[in-house]
Parts: sequence; C-alpha cells; structure tokens
Amino acid sequence: MDNLEIINRYNEIVFGLQEKLEIQSFLDFTKKDSLSSKYDETVNVKRLINPNLDFKKKFNDLRYCSLELIYSICNVHLYFPYINNPIEDSFIHAGKIVYPYYENVATLRFYTYFHSALEKLYNYWDRIGDIIGMFFTEKINDSNINFSNSLKLIPIDYQGTENYKWFADFKENDYNVFNEKRRNIVHHTLLSTDAVDKSLKNVTNQISVRELIRERQLVLDFLCDQQRKTNIGFEKMINLMNKK
Repeated sequence: MDNLEIINRYNEIVFGLQEKLEIQSFLDFTKKDSLSSKYDETVNVKRLINPNLDFKKKFNDLRYCSLELIYSICNVHLYFPYINNPIEDSFIHAGKIVYPYYENVATLRFYTYFHSALEKLYNYWDRIGDIIGMFFTEKINDSNINFSNSLKLIPIDYQGTENYKWFADFKENDYNVFNEKRRNIVHHTLLSTDAVDKSLKNVTNQISVRELIRERQLVLDFLCDQQRKTNIGFEKMINLMNKK
C-alpha cells in the first residue's frame, strides 16, 4: 500500500465517523429548506446597494470552516479510545498506588485535534460575525468586527426577536466557554501541557486523575454539540437578518 492509498484509507475511516456521530456538514445542512437560496435572497438586498460586499465568499468560507471542524472532531473521536489511561496503567510503588502519565501517539493526536476544533469553531463564528457586520453596517473585512461585538451592531428594533435572543444567549454561554479554552491555548498553555502538568502533580491522587479522565470524556459530546450549533446559528442568522 503506497502513501496515497494510506491517506485515502485513513480519510475513509475518519469521515466514516461523521455519520456515526450524527453531525451534518454545513453544505448538507444548507440544502435543508433551501437555506442557501434564502441566504442569497436575504443578502442580495445589501449587494445591490454595495456590489463589493462579497457575501458569497463568506458563505464558502463557512463551508470550509465546517469541513475542517468536522474533520477535527472525527479525529478526536478516532483517537479517544486509545489515549493513555493512568488508572489502567497504575502500579504500586513504596506502598502507594501511582497513576503514571504514559503519553502515547493517540493522546498527542487527541489533543492536537481538540485544539484544532476549538480554532475552527472560533473561525466559523468569526465569519458569522463578518456577515452580520457586513449586512448591518456594509463594512467590508473590518478587522475590528468579530462574532462577539457584531451583536452590538444589530439595530435595536431587531433585538427583540427570538433569533437575536438565541445569539445573545449563545454568546454568553457556549461561545464564551469554548473561546476561553481557545484563548488559553493560543496565549498561555496547550491543553496537552495542562494535562501532563496536572497528572505529574497528582500521581498518587486518584480523585484528580479520574477528574482528568472525565474532562477528556466530556470533550466528545461537547464538540459534537457545538458543531450542531454552528449549523443552527447559520439558519438563525438568516432569520435574524429578516427580522424574525
């Protein structure tokens, strides 16, 4: 088997997990109820005023952000069953039970793709912020606009809608949770480094070790849930721009 065949087989396994995890790609989701057409119809009003507003490019970027997010999530799930488990690897030394951190390749890749998934989540919502900013202010590629502050650009008479309320709640809860993790790995410490540090400081503390294992387990559902909300958010955005 040559390298290309290995790559193809690997990707078959990775994307085979997508159906099992019941996560839908952005492209497939936007076919539902003709969402891509509704998006075009909605932004065309602004495009007629300013032809330089490239809403199509932003749509395509959302598609690629979604694909990369799904790829990262599937890899997290692929490697998870094989990551190190200090409880299973425990041994007795000097009369105490020791829980060693035997970092293997699967553990390294698990964290690599978890970091990547957080980055792709941020990228996706940043593009949603770009579209909201373009729609309500007609500014193009304004570096000062991101998802968090784009909600401040939405006119007051839109802020009573159910879809605005959904975005406001999402920002204060889900978005802030994953973005805090992302900011930490970008500006401070990788989650893999934190895991090693926590483990080495608690090699005989079973409670702390079990908490580390639990934190890893929670990653699986957390990422899938956040991916589903990226699709929901796109539909909510269209409805919001239509003042619904």
